[in-house]
Amino acid sequence: MSKVISGARFATQEEFLQGCVASKLATGKFAGCGIPIWSSRDIMYTDNSESHALAVGSTGTGKSSEGAIPAIISMLRCGESVIATDIKSELYAATSGIAKEMGYKIVVLNFSDPLRSHCWNPLSEPYQIYKGGTIKDVDEAALLVYDIAYGICSDPKAKDRYWDLSSVEYTNGLIMAAFEDAEESEINMRSIAYMSSIGESMQGNDTVLKKYFSKKDKNSIAYTSVVGTINVAPNTRSCIISTDRRAKRIFLASQGLSKMLSGMDFSFKELSKEKTIVYIICPGGSSAFSPIVSCFVSQAYNMLVHYAQEEPDNRLARRFNFVLDEFGNLVLNDFPQRISLARGYNIRFLLFIQNLSQLQSKYSSDEMETIFSNCLTKIYYNA
Repeated sequence: MSKVISGARFATQEEFLQGCVASKLATGKFAGCGIPIWSSRDIMYTDNSESHALAVGSTGTGKSSEGAIPAIISMLRCGESVIATDIKSELYAATSGIAKEMGYKIVVLNFSDPLRSHCWNPLSEPYQIYKGGTIKDVDEAALLVYDIAYGICSDPKAKDRYWDLSSVEYTNGLIMAAFEDAEESEINMRSIAYMSSIGESMQGNDTVLKKYFSKKDKNSIAYTSVVGTINVAPNTRSCIISTDRRAKRIFLASQGLSKMLSGMDFSFKELSKEKTIVYIICPGGSSAFSPIVSCFVSQAYNMLVHYAQEEPDNRLARRFNFVLDEFGNLVLNDFPQRISLARGYNIRFLLFIQNLSQLQSKYSSDEMETIFSNCLTKIYYNA
């Protein structure tokens, strides 16, 4: 039987709302912003602290209508920046009008309709950093590239992680090789997917990619990343390549998506300086785009940290909020460490999941504890 502490009781409303900020909805002026904790008639109480928040509730329990949407509205009214994953365009429909009214820079990455989307090339910012040419630049670009490879190819649910993690390394090597040798117009994920698709073609006694990489510096990041694939036994290599192609097939399947992911309509430096909201719109009922969304979220965090470190106090001048609906579908490299450090850069996460098992399938018990301990605000929605 569970132990009951003598004298235990539920908190009073005053105790419950201690530390929250009250805003009158009718005036449109908010004293603070964050996930709603309580509402009473015309007053909404929000968590305006630097703490991250975790919201848990199945479909239809109000996570969007009572959590994400009013949180975003409060952030817009307070002039804070937002990146929001938006299933079926619900958040955009409910909040974009206010964003326009408040003079926000609005970026829409529309995976439901790529031809009506801003463009974002996952490789553009890492490549620009790589071209700086210093060891520091190359190392920073390599970390950004690894996050892209991890987001696209990693499968935390796989029973045997050898195959997907080998694909991560292989993709990492292909991208770094493209940085070294390709024309700038060829630096995009469609080109990388094409490299993988033709890499096993024979050229004499060797595959195309094995012959290509044999001329590379054996100490380069590109070579050391792919050597574990191109030099293994043919059957093993075939399985790795097959895993890799499955992960990348989305980049070759749609011309609209390829166009969307081959250019840049904005820069992360602009996002770090201006009052901005980014909507990442995904079709409901499908997780096909989750790897690409994971890449964007990870890269946005990394680049915001990059620009925060250029500030005198190592903090963004304007708080950036990541409102991540269906967070359980994302695969973010080193996320427990990132959520631990985010507050110091003036970055806040609001994580929305359907149940705790979504996290258990992706993170170890220690990693889950880290995420939980950094989310001081936890809300459970019931139907």
